[in-house]
Amino acid sequence: MAELKSVIRKRLNNVFVLDVSKLSRLLNVIEDRFQEISKDFFSIFEITTKKGKTLTSHQIESIVEFDNAVNNPISEFTIRYQDIEDDPKNMCEIYFDKEESKIRIKIECTDPKKGNDLFAEVEEQLERTFVNSWLYSLKKLSFADMLMIPFVMMIVFVTFVLLFIETPSSLDKSNYLTREEIVYFQEKQDLVREQSEKVNFIYELLQKQIQNIHSKNVATKSTSIIKFSSYLNYKTILIALPILIVTGGIFYIIKLYPGSIFLWGDYKDHFASIIERRKFVWNTIIIALLVGVIGNLFVFGFSQYL
Repeated sequence: MAELKSVIRKRLNNVFVLDVSKLSRLLNVIEDRFQEISKDFFSIFEITTKKGKTLTSHQIESIVEFDNAVNNPISEFTIRYQDIEDDPKNMCEIYFDKEESKIRIKIECTDPKKGNDLFAEVEEQLERTFVNSWLYSLKKLSFADMLMIPFVMMIVFVTFVLLFIETPSSLDKSNYLTREEIVYFQEKQDLVREQSEKVNFIYELLQKQIQNIHSKNVATKSTSIIKFSSYLNYKTILIALPILIVTGGIFYIIKLYPGSIFLWGDYKDHFASIIERRKFVWNTIIIALLVGVIGNLFVFGFSQYL
């Protein structure tokens, strides 16, 4: 009669960064627990690169000394501990998939309690390799969803324009005169002396107001669409340019979050350079431009009361 054994399986879906120190800690935990399950056991390590090259070894040193080239990095990594060669009674297998950012755990043990203890400690060590960032959520979006980002940014831009910026030709609802016309009549008023000049001044003022009211009504009936070109001035450009750069910066910085990584060999230096570029984009470009946008909006809003 075959000996009964418990089998535990679990799949973890998360971006991970597995370096040598975390790998060593994981293997130490497995070996310490496995010694309680079976005195005689051995390990097998297998890696597969992006271009299909495979390396299998009983020594972890052979794995971490692998080049792990940037143009052909490790894409899959399997760790297996078992007590006998064929049909093992006790076995612990961990499979890492870089491309899919997933980890599979499989533990078979004749002692259910020891198997559960091994699983709990293995899962804890694997969770320490997880990397959480909202940018990885963006990477999972479809192309259509990604296109929504600049669309949303443009809505924000238009909202700011409508709230904070007035066009030079906009009419004052209280007197139906533009700012330029108000200045003109204020200056002309100081020059009026004779009675006839005063009558002509009032006539010209009323005539301009009537023309503006008529023009506004005709424009309202003919179209309800605001001409965007009327908002094209230096203020709108100062706001639009930083927003467009920030949007482009977000698309660029997404590339600086490469996903799951086996962090040894050549890829270690490559990842360090990515971190430096990532810091530059965040600190120098995006944060600086966001501060600039907020500052511009504050100045524009404050200027309305001057």
